[in-house]
Amino acid sequence: MLCSPTMLLAAVASKVETLVDRTLGTNIGDMTGNGGLAASFNGTTSSSYAVSSVATASPCYVGKNHGSAKYPSKIVVYGPNDLGYSSGAGTVTLDFMVSNSAPANASDGISLGQISFTDQTDESAGRTITASNTSTAYQYWWVKITCGTNIVCTEVQMYELI
Repeated sequence: MLCSPTMLLAAVASKVETLVDRTLGTNIGDMTGNGGLAASFNGTTSSSYAVSSVATASPCYVGKNHGSAKYPSKIVVYGPNDLGYSSGAGTVTLDFMVSNSAPANASDGISLGQISFTDQTDESAGRTITASNTSTAYQYWWVKITCGTNIVCTEVQMYELI
């Protein structure tokens, strides 16, 4: 039986937002300095620069290959509690990026949402980006961070619709 567009929209609308298990999937990205990619998926939302994921050039990214496609809802990105995303100064842009093939770089995908803000020294409160399209499933999800140099990410929480 084929689903009509109305049935499909009703099915998506009835889905429940759920935190994706951070221990599943494979970490991806180029933020391999300091704590490496794993630091952004260790469950700690308030950490220092020394133990966070770090890259030296912008834009950079950190995310997950979920192994199978999931319906995105939002991501929450946490910066360090002692430096901000890039020395606590300037404009930071976070993009919620997705794809069904492995990204070659931070920009190699579809942006589902973006926020820009002035970096603070303590970014441990987290910044939320809500997906603009929740009706298409994607296997690869990541946050693209654009700002100065020595870019830092402490934690990424990903939410799907089930």
